[in-house]
Amino acid sequence: MLGTAFMACSKKDNDTQETVPADTVTTNEDAGFKVASSNWEKDFSVLSPAWAGYVSFFFDDAENRDTGDPIDMALYTRTEKIKSHLGVTLKHNVQGANTGDLATSFNILKQTISSGDDTYQLYQTHTYINVATMATMGYAYDFKQLTDINLDAKYWNREAMEELEINSCLYYGLSDYMIADPNAVFFNKTMQENYKIRNPYEMVRDGTWTLENMTVESMKVSESGDKSTKNLGLGTIGEWHFVSFLDSCDVEIVVDEGGYKTLNMSAENERYVNVYGQLEALCSSDTSLLYDPVTHDVHDPDKSIASGRVLFSLVALHQANEYRKTDVKFGILPYPKYDTDQKEYRSFDWSGLMCVPVTIQSPEMVGQVIECLSYFSANGENDLHTAYYENLLGSKLADAPDDYEMLRIIYDGVVTNCAINMIDGAGTSGTSEGLGYLAFSFHRLACYYRVNASDTKPDSIAVQWASNGALAQKALDMTINS
Repeated sequence: MLGTAFMACSKKDNDTQETVPADTVTTNEDAGFKVASSNWEKDFSVLSPAWAGYVSFFFDDAENRDTGDPIDMALYTRTEKIKSHLGVTLKHNVQGANTGDLATSFNILKQTISSGDDTYQLYQTHTYINVATMATMGYAYDFKQLTDINLDAKYWNREAMEELEINSCLYYGLSDYMIADPNAVFFNKTMQENYKIRNPYEMVRDGTWTLENMTVESMKVSESGDKSTKNLGLGTIGEWHFVSFLDSCDVEIVVDEGGYKTLNMSAENERYVNVYGQLEALCSSDTSLLYDPVTHDVHDPDKSIASGRVLFSLVALHQANEYRKTDVKFGILPYPKYDTDQKEYRSFDWSGLMCVPVTIQSPEMVGQVIECLSYFSANGENDLHTAYYENLLGSKLADAPDDYEMLRIIYDGVVTNCAINMIDGAGTSGTSEGLGYLAFSFHRLACYYRVNASDTKPDSIAVQWASNGALAQKALDMTINS
């Protein structure tokens, strides 16, 4: 299932590469790919912050290419296919000294747009930093106007894009090119057997992998003693990972009422209140331990799933291969659903979004390149998605077919959420803070239950809404409803 194209001996060799012949690249009407061969003889420049997967999983690095690495070779193959098919050379410009510097790239883009320069043809954003600003300041080009892009093709996530629609314009793109970065639930297979926990894979398949059942199963690891040494049902970083439950449980905190989007986070949202209550029960359980990411990294020997004494843990999927350093036999699961009536598993995407600068001079070329990036990322020989799955699965997962299936479920259910994506730059600082306060309600709850936390217990949902609801709605009005 994972393919055999990645068995080459590992070495760094830039002299042995061959350009992909033009006749190996064809259109595929069945898949929706219709871009005919061209010869633009131009560069296509992409600007991104030095954040998450942008540094490692998006562009071929000729100087450091490892011909034995599946991802490196998939990126190389995609680059050569586009050069062969369109006569376009891809160039990637990462700006920012580290993952904490997320403003530099946007400031550079803003300067080029203000000057009217066609310096960059694609900008890749953070999850929410300056996302709202891109559209509200008039910096972004409407994807609907790029005629060579087939937004109805399966390699585009049009539903997620329409969640962020402004005045019938799609300023934010999501396709198979944008490798999603959802969170997942990792589980300890040895503990699952020892404590007679229901098979989580089967629960996912039969639709019973719900937040309530995850809580019930985690509480079966019931032991006396100190949390710092005993076995735990849940051991995880107590922070932003909990925000993902908003979408996994399909809470619907933003309601579309005839094109007008209303924030729905009051106590009247029964589903929201129930999920909040279930998470509080999970976080406060004697079988759970939440800790501070500032003082404990993903390989914390005492608290994370890497310790061997934790049944469930919440993990950002791009970090999955880092757990290869441990001897723990673990598996990957999607975040749980709200209940068995919920049809699909949903995963909020913590990666960024595609934005096309409004100053592009050749919309036809830009559309064709973005369409090729989107299609070639998950189709054809040495496709990036297969290589990326292989990277996530690694060598520590004995039941690779099960986990491969779970990864497909996770990535097939990737969603966006305008209340989260539009926090930064949504109107004034006050309205942004109001929206951020409500959108990160589950985050604050988790922070309160962390080890040695100094946080005060969050107010009730009714009080949170009374204090921030009006400001938060104004933030949506000044962006999505503007």
